Order: sequence, then C-alpha cells, then structure tokens
Amino acid sequence: MLRFLIFIIVLSIHSYASGAAPIVRFDSAHPPNDHMLYQPSVGDSEGRWTIDETCLHGIVPAGGAKRSPLKWKVDARLEGDFSIAFHYRIHDTPRSKAKSSAKDSRNNVELFIAGADGFASAFHSITPKDENWGYYVKPAAGKEVFFQIPATDRTATLEIRRVGKTLTFHLRGGEIPGMQIGPPVDFGDSPIHELSLQLFPYQSPDAIDASFDEFSIHADRFVRLRDQSGGGSYMVIGMMILVVLSIGAFWALRRKFVAEG
Repeated sequence: MLRFLIFIIVLSIHSYASGAAPIVRFDSAHPPNDHMLYQPSVGDSEGRWTIDETCLHGIVPAGGAKRSPLKWKVDARLEGDFSIAFHYRIHDTPRSKAKSSAKDSRNNVELFIAGADGFASAFHSITPKDENWGYYVKPAAGKEVFFQIPATDRTATLEIRRVGKTLTFHLRGGEIPGMQIGPPVDFGDSPIHELSLQLFPYQSPDAIDASFDEFSIHADRFVRLRDQSGGGSYMVIGMMILVVLSIGAFWALRRKFVAEG
C-alpha cells in the first residue's frame, strides 16, 4: 500500500512538472483574461491593449519612428513540436508615411517567437508602397530568411509550425482556404521562451489599430512559467505535505492492526 501511495504522488508531481496543458487558446468564448499567463508590454510604443467580449484590441498612436512594439506576451515556454496560430483584423491603419530615407519602414501586425536558436515572426506588413503576408527568421547561427507575398485582405489567420528543427509558415483567409507561405526554414529544436502578439511600427511614425479574435497554441510540452515560479511551488510543497501525511497514516494503521492482532 505504501508503495502504491508513493507511486500515485510521484506520478502527480511528474504530471504537473511536464506541463498539463498542451493547448492554450482565446476566442469569443474564451477571452484572454488569464493574468497569470498573458502579460501586456507597452515599452515606448505608447500603445494600449483592451479586452472586450470578442477580441483583444491593440492601438499604437502616431509617434516617433524608433519605437518598440506593443506586445501581448505569453508567459510560457514551448518545447518540442508546436503550432501557433492567430486570426487578426486590421482597422484604421494607413500605409506608412515614413520618409524615403527609412528604406524598411513598415507597420506590422505579427506573431513573434524567440529562443536559443534565434527568433522568427509571421506578419501582415503595411509599407508605403504595398501590403504583404510573410515571415522573417534570424537564426542564432546562419543567414536570416525573409519571404513575403502580396496581401489581398486585412483579415486572415497566420500560423507558425515547428516539426523537428524546421519552421513552416501558413496562411488562411479570404479566398485562400489554406497555404504554406514560402519554403521551410531550418531553425533548431531548443525551447521557445519568448512568444508574443505584436503591433510594431518599425521605423514608422504611424498609428496601428488591429484586433486579435482567435489565438491558439498546440505544443508537445507547454510550461506556464509564472506557475512554476509562483503558484507552482506551493503546489509542490502541498504534494510533499501529502506524502508525509500519507506515510504517517499508513504507519498509524499498521501499528493499530499489529496491536489488535
């Protein structure tokens, strides 16, 4: 019986440590109000996030041309294969009005991931000349990869997938039922420790107004970092107390049976 109790408790601790939630999402039925998982980051963007009944809404006002992105960060770590998808709508966001000296001026609505292997983003980009869907990958070792195609709509679903060490990027929306954007990219299989939805006025003084009404994460292993550093420690302590109480109860019952026998 003692061995059985210890087995159950160890199994419970292992299940917690291995990340019990393989899927995370928000949509119209599941608003992104989990403050232990989602963390807004304004930086010097001067932007703001609001949450209503159907979506996450971000606004970056017009300002300087050297601002950081407005981020909606997921406080978690992804390990192994994964798929991250988001559906967005761009509202009153103009073509970038940056001067011609800013060659790479763009207003991006994007998903950003980073880890020891480098970083990558899937984006809808609005430049002074056009609009595009695409991706950018900067490996820690190797050449950067940039690929884009013309965007025909301001609402769509973009997705980043990793299988093994390879990233692929996918698009659904409008008249496009589903397609891969560009070729696969060698990246690596190290954990992803930074993940965020972003509104990024890159070298642009313009305002960006966009909303995210669907967001999902599927991963081999999903670890909520805030639980591990905070509430998770209390859970482990509670389990250890349960071990002690269970062992104590077992020996008390054993002594009782011996005395009565």
